[in-house]
Amino acid sequence: MDQTHYKEMVSNFHKLLVADLTQDKAIYLFGHCNATEKLADLFLELGISVKAILDNNMAKHNSTYRSIPVVPPQTILHELPGHSAVYIAARAYEAMNKQLRDLGYQDEIKKLVDYNSYAEYSLSENTIKRMQVRVRRGMLIKQRLEQKYPGYFKILCPFSALGDVFLTMSYLPYFLEKKNIGNCIVGVIGIACAQTAELFRPVSENLAVPHSTDSPSSYNQASGHCVIKKTTIHHQPRLSIEIFSQQDMDELIQACLYTQDTASFISHQDRPYVINLHKALYVKCIPLEQIYCCGVFGLPADTEPVKPRKERLQISPDLRHIKKGKSIIFSPYAKSITTLPKSFWERVVLQYRNKGYECFTNIAGDEPPLKGTIGISPKIAELQSIVEYAGTFVGIRSGLCDVIKYAQCKKTVFYPDYNYSDTRWKAIDMYALKGWKNIVIGEFVKDVF
Repeated sequence: MDQTHYKEMVSNFHKLLVADLTQDKAIYLFGHCNATEKLADLFLELGISVKAILDNNMAKHNSTYRSIPVVPPQTILHELPGHSAVYIAARAYEAMNKQLRDLGYQDEIKKLVDYNSYAEYSLSENTIKRMQVRVRRGMLIKQRLEQKYPGYFKILCPFSALGDVFLTMSYLPYFLEKKNIGNCIVGVIGIACAQTAELFRPVSENLAVPHSTDSPSSYNQASGHCVIKKTTIHHQPRLSIEIFSQQDMDELIQACLYTQDTASFISHQDRPYVINLHKALYVKCIPLEQIYCCGVFGLPADTEPVKPRKERLQISPDLRHIKKGKSIIFSPYAKSITTLPKSFWERVVLQYRNKGYECFTNIAGDEPPLKGTIGISPKIAELQSIVEYAGTFVGIRSGLCDVIKYAQCKKTVFYPDYNYSDTRWKAIDMYALKGWKNIVIGEFVKDVF
């Protein structure tokens, strides 16, 4: 669960408390996943007990999270009418709500977070009305994009996730060749994702441009800022990158889905209305990279991923402040997985400082550096030079790890001990990196070195 959705869930959770909707009721959660565990934590931190987590996955039944049992959905029918409530933080709210109603459950069912707006797994009347409004807005975005890039195939990365964009670009050339696709536009969310995609493009091609309803813009790779230009680009590259806001991306995808646009492709393992790769994880563990390679792009399992172009990698000017071979770059922040306690990171920093290392924290925006470290904010293209010069990288598993996965240095990555989505597989099962020291951090881990 990323930070934006987590904040939304916390806000809605507190609204429940203010409305006193949890009073004297047996609390059930639906769908054992990271988001549900976060929701359970909110209840438990306030001393509100959770009776059970409902889940359809039989492999999870009889397991627990913080002493909360995971049980089949029909278990809730044992409750007396009016004495229970179900709270859902998982993605498939509409399907879960329908399942409970079909079982005959009549009490309150509450959704605490609204995920990507295009990925609603329901054809209810209200959902269809919302989609129709978004389709109309999305059609305008789609038309403008197609006017700007006539004849281009659209690859759309629906989330602001560096790792997803990195994996997309790692296998995209094979997909384009397989489908005999010529000119291509890759749509991403935000500058960091655009910088990640840029690592794979030939230097002769134009830089990423932010999507805008106004005048054409260009992305200035040197300064990291968007600069408005008065001229248009007359020569279009074979592969271009367009930056969207999350809302515009959602609406564009909605339009592509509902118009059955054959010149577009949603590059994500959870693509709605197309295929359901997620169900395969109920049967066997398939690492995320293999899901992208085989499931998303339909390539052979032994396909060798394309690496970032060496000419796109840049030398960071911050190297002069770093002790070569005796420094460490920490990366404690991630958007989509459970964070690790500040006290844990402080212990790790102290261990390295006691060994004579200079310690730095990679930060973005208002993220604070770890205690005892210096904050640095290199561009995406500079990250590999930073960690290789420092000699050591230690971070939580995030998309940043994908960006530097080929760096020649000591690399340690931490995984919180949680299940991937609503499957029985742990985060390390899905995200483990070859050539790295992969470590699961449980509740009682005190020393990792």
